[in-house]
Amino acid sequence: MAKKEETKIPIAPSIRALKKGKSVVFPSTAYNTVRSTCSNITITEPYRYSTTLDREAGTVTVTRTA
Repeated sequence: MAKKEETKIPIAPSIRALKKGKSVVFPSTAYNTVRSTCSNITITEPYRYSTTLDREAGTVTVTRTA
């Protein structure tokens, strides 16, 4: 059985580049890293993020809210 190959997306630069109201999707295996990155960015930048975990699809979506 062929393994599905995931495209690697740099997490921090992708999240920082989001415009207000836009989203980016990562594999759910990166959930903890994504949450930590969002938290760390909000310490130094005036940005706010929302994360949504879709267990069925195996993804975590980050949306910039402010």
